Parts: sequence; C-alpha cells; structure tokens
Amino acid sequence: MRYLYFSILLVASFSVNAIDTSYSNEVSKISIASKLHNANLPIVYLSRLSIDKNPAVISNASGLSLISPISVVYSGYDSSVSYDVSNFYRMNKPRVQSALTIPTSSPGQYLSIGLDSGVSTQKLNVSSGLFLAYTNTINLNKDTFFNYSFGGWLGGKISESPCYDSFDRAYSCKSLTAWSDYSPIYPAQYRYLSVRAVKLF
Repeated sequence: MRYLYFSILLVASFSVNAIDTSYSNEVSKISIASKLHNANLPIVYLSRLSIDKNPAVISNASGLSLISPISVVYSGYDSSVSYDVSNFYRMNKPRVQSALTIPTSSPGQYLSIGLDSGVSTQKLNVSSGLFLAYTNTINLNKDTFFNYSFGGWLGGKISESPCYDSFDRAYSCKSLTAWSDYSPIYPAQYRYLSVRAVKLF
C-alpha cells in the first residue's frame, strides 16, 4: 500500500548534531509505520550513541557550536598581542551522548530519552543534559493519519571562567579582552514541535 506524506516542521532552534531533526524524523516514521500495522516495535532500542574524545567543535547538547578549536588568539584591543590558549579548551574526559526509543502499549506512541554527559575543560564547561520527547500517530479516518512529535533538551548549563594576566587582571581567554566587557550569548537548546499528515491511496 502506498501513501502520500505531507509534513510541517516547527523548530525553536535548529541542531546539526546530537539529537536533532533527523532523529525526530526517524522516530516519526517508525510511529507512522507502527500505526499502519497496528503494532509497535517490541523492544526498547538504543537509537543514538556517540563517544567523542576530541570534538572538532565544542557544542551544547543540541550540537550548536560554542567554540571552535583554538590555538592562538589575538587581543580585541590590539591585534599585535596574542596568546596560545589551546590547553584551556582540551576536554578532560570523553563526551558521551545517547538516546533510547521506548514503545508504549499504544500502537504509534513512543517516548524518547537522551543523555549528554556534558563538557569539561579548564575554561569552558557544559553540564550534563537530558533529552525528552513524545511521538504519536492517530487515525483521522480509515485512510488518513495524523502524526505529531515534540521534545527538547533540559539542563546543559554553560559556564566559563576567565584567564588572568601577570597583574592578576581577569580577561576573556577567547578574545583577550577584559572579563567585565565579555558578555557571551549562547545558542538556545534544541526544542521542536513536528506535525505530519499521511494519506493512503
């Protein structure tokens, strides 16, 4: 049996890594297939697992970049002033991210739970995070189905600490500017609402 698939996706912030739109699409397709066949997958399964010792980019739990690999930085006040800060942003332990997809007793209904161990470096830390999502498909009539899914990350607080010069003055390690002038704006955690309609024909 073939079906026509329409989709509307509303996202609060887009993620290119970790638990992202591709993950929500994957679970939604499983939900729709389960509803069509009136049976969920019989097991809880590990749908994502990532262990990263040396990431190309340090990101929040959603995969949105916080800082790229840094070696030498130049002062925001005087470009002739530079400093090697690479040691400050080396991870102290591997970052582990995982996600479980859990079927319920109702065909088409799934729960998702994800964990992120966070990031620990000398000058930048991301606390551990928890991902929660709900996906369901319902019948509108005998040949039309409605699928919806929503979820997002909790936790993952970001914190930074300053560097100090020989006069014990605090400054931003990433820009070599005064710590009092440093006001970073971090990307929001990923949250989404996805709505889809399926028409059999």
